[in-house]
Amino acid sequence: CLDAREICTDLSTLAQTQGAVAAISGGFFLYSEPDIEVPSKRTDPVGLLVSDGQVCLPPVFRRAAIMQRRGKGSEDGLVDMDKIGMDGVKCILKLSSGGDASTMQTLELVIDQKNVKCVHRGNAEVFVVAKKDHIGLAIVGKKVVAVSSTKLNVPLAGFVLSFPTNLAPIGCILDDDDVLITVQYELPFELHDAMAGGPLFFSDIDNDGNNSIDLKSEDFRGSAPPVTFSQDETFDRNLLPRMGVGTTKDGELCCVAVDGRNLDRALGLTLQGTSDLLKSLGCTKAMNLDGGSSKRMVIFDEQSGEHKVVCLSTTEIKANASVRPDPSRPVHSAILFLPPRKS
Repeated sequence: CLDAREICTDLSTLAQTQGAVAAISGGFFLYSEPDIEVPSKRTDPVGLLVSDGQVCLPPVFRRAAIMQRRGKGSEDGLVDMDKIGMDGVKCILKLSSGGDASTMQTLELVIDQKNVKCVHRGNAEVFVVAKKDHIGLAIVGKKVVAVSSTKLNVPLAGFVLSFPTNLAPIGCILDDDDVLITVQYELPFELHDAMAGGPLFFSDIDNDGNNSIDLKSEDFRGSAPPVTFSQDETFDRNLLPRMGVGTTKDGELCCVAVDGRNLDRALGLTLQGTSDLLKSLGCTKAMNLDGGSSKRMVIFDEQSGEHKVVCLSTTEIKANASVRPDPSRPVHSAILFLPPRKS
């Protein structure tokens, strides 16, 4: 799982250069939201992103994610899907005065422990610090963009971290303009890779027995990105291109790229229709990834020796129009399927 913008946004080229046997487009990113503010920018991934063991982005929203678990023996490398949120996530804050490394102090805060709270756009657009002995940090990715003991605007794809001031290092004034703060994250479990999407379509281990699609339970609400899901007034009646993934009881991974927006060949599916398709293919767990014009699937063709797009392109943004005959949107995040490493 990776942020394709750092390497190449053409999925075929990306798969080829990385030695992948197949690749699909990934999770959601900022695009249609009207209030994208610096340091965020259009095309920034939304939600959990773990790449090669490194937590690139935290699971701000409690949403379904496809992941490759890190463990012992047969458990290592297991592909799974589950809802992952900020509960139990450790935020490691590095504080320094004027960027001077000799003044570095570390503050470790675990969400939902010792009155440490996380507020995102699914909860509110403005966070009011209700207690006098608390402080709030507005965080986007690994950057603290604002500090206040009164109120803060909640970042679009970030969150506000609220906690008691007595947890801070002695003598550290968090709201001092001279204090530089960066953030790293540790999940309560180890993963090789992970990519957030959502919603979860169904799961054979759903504890409450409810396997229906529930957008609000995955923080697709309020002004949480993408607004096309959080503020969907069609109630899943839109036929659209879709990307879905699922696993069977035998541990096989199934990926489906559903074509759409093509009156001659494919209209598309609803979320429920995509869920039904994955269930018909024998999946016992399944989830949604970003669809629409972002949907893309590439397979290595042994006969030609090329990585080929095997789904229909959809209209919107043209990428490499002088080279490729079909219009396509750049892929901003991707999931690559690599051959086993030789021992």
